[in-house]
Amino acid sequence: MTFRTIVADPPWTYGSPGAFKGGSWATTVNGDKTRSGVSVEQRYQTLTLDDICAMPLSPFIEDDAYLWLWIPNEHLLRGVHTRVCDAWGFTVKGSMVWVKTNSIGVGYWLRYNHEHIVLATRGDPGPLKAGNIRSSLLEKRSRHSAKPEAFFRLVERGCPGPYLSLFERGERGEQGDLLQERQEWTVWGNEVGDPLGIGFGPWK
Repeated sequence: MTFRTIVADPPWTYGSPGAFKGGSWATTVNGDKTRSGVSVEQRYQTLTLDDICAMPLSPFIEDDAYLWLWIPNEHLLRGVHTRVCDAWGFTVKGSMVWVKTNSIGVGYWLRYNHEHIVLATRGDPGPLKAGNIRSSLLEKRSRHSAKPEAFFRLVERGCPGPYLSLFERGERGEQGDLLQERQEWTVWGNEVGDPLGIGFGPWK
């Protein structure tokens, strides 16, 4: 089976040296900046950028397709998203932000209460079906790394199926119930299964 629209929320690695510090949340105590030491690796298995780029997705993607790629703030500033899109055969066309209306934010330099999503295309799939999709999504945050269902409804308004969601996390009740409601979606991830038959990396 091939897919026309792909959503991907990769398990990025953090902790690179230099100006960007990731993998732990920044907190402020009496004006002093500290870090709690809670890493993403303690929450779920991560993949390196090379592993993400090497995913053998091409046989499952239609010649004319859309990609919605979730990207952390630090990685977006470095242009990491362009490497992934190039490797998967997509060209960046735009970006969107999810503003978490019930979050004070996390981060090392700034307290980010938003996440970025990059829109990219492969081939010539044409414009989005709905011409009134805004570049900001205002929705509440739930548990760690869970994306709002309103985002998936937005993707359905703008892009045709079949739909594939990569790196899904559905191990707990609420998200698992929502996954069952997405009848037109195929979900892939080491917590929800491997219907593509490619394993969970690293890939050669």
